[in-house]
Amino acid sequence: MTKDAPRIKALTFDVFGTVVDWRSSVIRECEALGKRKSVIRDWARFADEWRGGYAPAMDRVRKGELRGRTSTPSTGWFSTGCSRNSR
Repeated sequence: MTKDAPRIKALTFDVFGTVVDWRSSVIRECEALGKRKSVIRDWARFADEWRGGYAPAMDRVRKGELRGRTSTPSTGWFSTGCSRNSR
């Protein structure tokens, strides 16, 4: 241990997209659900569109436009048309 170690208050790491492989997980789980429910979609496109909608949706949260709302699919504020329209 160095003499500087006691002055360190926190170590932070941005691991989203590096350690967390959200895309493959979303694709894999959607493919499994699609098979069970007989839903055919381009699940990779779905995952990419979902991710593309994340920043705009979070901007709305930061601006206070969605106070009191949840992020469940039933609210409709965070969705991708791919889930309904593309094959």
